[in-house]
Amino acid sequence: MAQDKGNKPAGVTPYGYRYSDDKKSIVINSEEAATIRLIFSQSQTGKTIQQIVDMLNGNGLFTRQGKAWTKATVHGMLRNTFYTGVLTHQQTAISGNHEAIISKVQFGKVQKQLERRHK
Repeated sequence: MAQDKGNKPAGVTPYGYRYSDDKKSIVINSEEAATIRLIFSQSQTGKTIQQIVDMLNGNGLFTRQGKAWTKATVHGMLRNTFYTGVLTHQQTAISGNHEAIISKVQFGKVQKQLERRHK
């Protein structure tokens, strides 16, 4: 299976990425990746998920489908290790064959921030 080799996730390609022209790998979608970086940086500075959603929607940045952002979508993105270059398949982390958008250090800081807010 392709996902066992870290090539691509099962299902929809995560926001921030697209299939390469040959459809055999996943590459960064630079416009969407800028939004991912913005989401993570805003979270890291202490913004709540609702504040991030309001900022995205207020600035006319919408999902790939052209819809408004929701808290659930942004929260899922903030928890998705795929953005660090890691593919998780059946709760097993595999080094992906795709470029990271977010560093593992920044991802870790955001996770700590989310945990603090959750308490």
